[in-house]
Amino acid sequence: MKNKFSELTNLINMMTATEKRRFSAEYKSGLHSKNAQLPVGLIIFQILGAMNEFDEAVFYKKLKKAIADPVQLKKVTARLPVERLNLQERLMPFLRSENAGHYPSMQIKELLIDAKILLERGLFDLSQQALDKAREKALQYENSMALLEINREQRTLLHSRVDTTRTQKAMLAELTKEKETQFKLLEEEWYYQELYDWTSFYSNKATGIIENEDVMNRLRQAEPLLDQLDRLPNLSGLRLLGAFSNWANTRSDKRAFHVFTQLIAQWWEKRPQLIAENPFRYMTNMGNALSTMALNKENEGFLRLRDKLRKQVALLPHQELAEFRFVNRLELSWYLNNKKLDQACLKAKDIEIGLKKYGAVMPPRLRITTAYNYGVAYFLSGKFEEALAVFSRLKRYKNPYERRDLQYQAELLGLICVYENSVNKNSSHPSEDQGSDPLDSRFRRVNRLFKRDGLTEHSFEMTLLGLHRQVMYADWNERKEVVAVMKDYLNQHTSEASGKEIPGVGEHLAWLGSLAQSKEIRQIYLEMPG
Repeated sequence: MKNKFSELTNLINMMTATEKRRFSAEYKSGLHSKNAQLPVGLIIFQILGAMNEFDEAVFYKKLKKAIADPVQLKKVTARLPVERLNLQERLMPFLRSENAGHYPSMQIKELLIDAKILLERGLFDLSQQALDKAREKALQYENSMALLEINREQRTLLHSRVDTTRTQKAMLAELTKEKETQFKLLEEEWYYQELYDWTSFYSNKATGIIENEDVMNRLRQAEPLLDQLDRLPNLSGLRLLGAFSNWANTRSDKRAFHVFTQLIAQWWEKRPQLIAENPFRYMTNMGNALSTMALNKENEGFLRLRDKLRKQVALLPHQELAEFRFVNRLELSWYLNNKKLDQACLKAKDIEIGLKKYGAVMPPRLRITTAYNYGVAYFLSGKFEEALAVFSRLKRYKNPYERRDLQYQAELLGLICVYENSVNKNSSHPSEDQGSDPLDSRFRRVNRLFKRDGLTEHSFEMTLLGLHRQVMYADWNERKEVVAVMKDYLNQHTSEASGKEIPGVGEHLAWLGSLAQSKEIRQIYLEMPG
């Protein structure tokens, strides 16, 4: 039961406040009096809507409170799987109805259904009007799939509505021409969609190549079309740019990747009509562009695109979710990259609220990255207790395939937080003989985790763990030397030295600087170059 109800809880949580209110009102509309017992489906809806994540014990407790009659409660409990299905089957038509105005494809589909209903009732002229409206909208949004479906329905109407054979032949010739054109455009669009997909799947950052010769040949053949994007149908140009962006990213070619993300942003700007039909693709692409600009500290471009994105977000049915996922979390990265720590900490609070609300529906990689970043904002600001709470919660997102590098760094930075909290609390340096102190317990826990995950003694993380122990338990006279050793090791892993961005390096260097100079970590971080 838990998994099914978890999915339903996520669905309800993704509804806007307006949608929840309207759905409840619609559900209650059949009740004959205000004092009537609420339908079981609505009771379940209200209970799940009050949860961030499904909790079986809490669910049953609230269900028992809502249904006072023990006999009825027993019957409802036995029927829970059926009640869940009934609620979900009632929710989806409601959500389709509520959101139809936001998606042109849904509007086209409704017009097609209207045309079929009218045709079956012999109302041929009205059916034709519905098809004409559907075709007009499909052409506006370059929807080849819809145009083919409209073409098929038009052929049925052709034999019922047009009287003369000559006119039928002329209309059929036009329909045949339209069909061939749309098939060709659709085939071309799918070709570039698959090219984008294959470059994603065959990209190998370790080797810096796309490990499929056929895909590479397709890329080389398509390269001249980068100067002719306007002639490519629908999303073809976008997918072609995306394929080359994947290739650049594989080769760690930051300059080329930046150029392609900029081109993708410009591609959308020229095609505002396609944003309405493809809001998620648009937001994802703009999010990638914002992320690249934040990394490159392209501040004017970042702010300009962020403001433009906010305007588009305001038009979406799920404005709050979109703003959290594609704007707020990237603003946090931008604040950190520009060393705006006060703004980063304020934004971190928004991120924390957003993760509680929307974390369950975010991909694990994105959830881990977002949580790690707002933990870093607290860490670099010297808010070690808040940072430790965030880094400790990352254990909930444990996944052997997703950003283990960030999870390892969260453990190491959490170790620093424990150390700093113990020093500030006791106003004394922790000593090695404090066997049961929180710091020693944390060392043992992190060591067990790293060994369990198979990290070798000479791995980056295990080396840092050993250096941490030396620094934190060193005598005051030895500390300067040990700090210098750890700093030299970290300097070998900066992006300038290694050619790639390794998480945690800057944060560790800022902390070492605060130890060496007896300054707050915030001050050291703000004084660091870059």
